[in-house]
Amino acid sequence: MAPCLLETTAMNPAKASIALALPFVLPLVACVHHTTEDVPHSVAAAGDHVVVAASADTTTTGGFGCGGGLAPTGSSVLFVSDDGGAKFERIEPDEDRAMAEIVAFGGRFYGLAAGPYGNAILSSPDGRAWTEVVPADTTHYDMNDLVVTSNGLYAPHSTGYLASSDGVAWTNEAVTGGWYNPVMAGTGEALVVGTANGTLTVSRSGGEWTQLDMPGMSWISQVVPLGKDVLVTAQTTTNTIARIDLTTRKIVQTMTDAGPVLVTPAGLLDHDTGKLAPVTASGIGTFTDHGPAFSEGAVDGNRVVLLATDGAVGTTSGPWSVIVSNDGGVSFERAVELPTVTTKD
Repeated sequence: MAPCLLETTAMNPAKASIALALPFVLPLVACVHHTTEDVPHSVAAAGDHVVVAASADTTTTGGFGCGGGLAPTGSSVLFVSDDGGAKFERIEPDEDRAMAEIVAFGGRFYGLAAGPYGNAILSSPDGRAWTEVVPADTTHYDMNDLVVTSNGLYAPHSTGYLASSDGVAWTNEAVTGGWYNPVMAGTGEALVVGTANGTLTVSRSGGEWTQLDMPGMSWISQVVPLGKDVLVTAQTTTNTIARIDLTTRKIVQTMTDAGPVLVTPAGLLDHDTGKLAPVTASGIGTFTDHGPAFSEGAVDGNRVVLLATDGAVGTTSGPWSVIVSNDGGVSFERAVELPTVTTKD
């Protein structure tokens, strides 16, 4: 069934080059060093399949005109395990666009792929062969989140969100006023969207969007469901987690110096520290030392998969490893290093 999309985005116009007349000629300095390195971005798990989405990014050092620093996301690289994360195979798929986000839904994998003409949504049964289900020329350049809820898949963008109940047919729902760098979560009949300018809006059963009061908070980087509540990671004077009761639409608990978090059967795992906080009927407990720091994580039943690096969280330095728990995050097995490739000229 073909995707049903109600809105299109125009392609970027071609850039014109301008020649500058200079009174003298600058000496040319050759770029002296190139490194292409696999950089993982996201991980998802479904049954015995564990898939890590990455890109082959290039850095260049040298003199004037060489740029330097991390170049735009490179070509797609995938690391696929068919045995629950015990070992991984490195794959360079036919689909060249790298996926910044990957999730599992209904036993399949879905990826948000970045390309020169917009972002596309791809689908795969096993993480190896991918099919485009939403083409780039009908989506938005600013989509950066792909979300699974009990009702389906969602991808928020600046003027609304894409939605699908089956991963095949997609619709584009517009919102009034728009969102700045939105992140989304779904819980029960509610959708919740946080933005980079600190707003939080809620819609129930596809109804109107209502903004909630988030005093003193800016740059909401994460919204995740926790039972009938949602957890919001935002900036105050530090990273702060706010637990919000969607029935009363009030903040019922805050925790500083924590977040973003991964919600697991064992409790909340803090990305930056690997600490665990139990969740009880009375609320979220204290974070205590538990496991490794990690950049991304995924939960499939009692299987918890962490994507970790020996470098600091938030950097691209490796080596990269996948660490698996098969008891809901209570304990973790040994780290399995991903077979990443680094090429130097």
